[in-house]
Amino acid sequence: MASVKLPPITFLYGSQTGTSQDYASVLSNQARQFGFKDVTLTDMDKWKVLDSGKYEGPTGVNEDRELVVVCTATYNGMPPDNAERFDKFLDKSDAQGNERLLHGLQYAVFGIGNKNWRTYQYFPIKVDSRLDDLGAERFFLSGKGDTDGDIDSDFNDW
Repeated sequence: MASVKLPPITFLYGSQTGTSQDYASVLSNQARQFGFKDVTLTDMDKWKVLDSGKYEGPTGVNEDRELVVVCTATYNGMPPDNAERFDKFLDKSDAQGNERLLHGLQYAVFGIGNKNWRTYQYFPIKVDSRLDDLGAERFFLSGKGDTDGDIDSDFNDW
């Protein structure tokens, strides 16, 4: 049986209370069980792209496209403390000419919040939209976890 080479995958989390980190950790463990070898789990502010300000994506046709899965909450419409630098990167990159800054990157976002707040999902929606604006390609629909409901069910359904 031939084995399939799986791409590198990074799980980023933005969390105040640990829920997003827990979900990202579950996903990273599942990725390893599914055979992913190059798995990274880190908070959003420690994403390698933030240091250089650019994504070093695949240069050849046969190179793997990195997958990035973001699990993040929002607090009154603001990013969690460990995603403030990530948020500034998104804002700073909001300039003409950056439409291909993250070209070659594939991503998915799972957002956490309470739908009773008017700012429900504000930051996860911003992350999803800005990654798309910067040339990354969504490989899976965004998920929404509602802390006022059955958030674990929301996550498992996603």
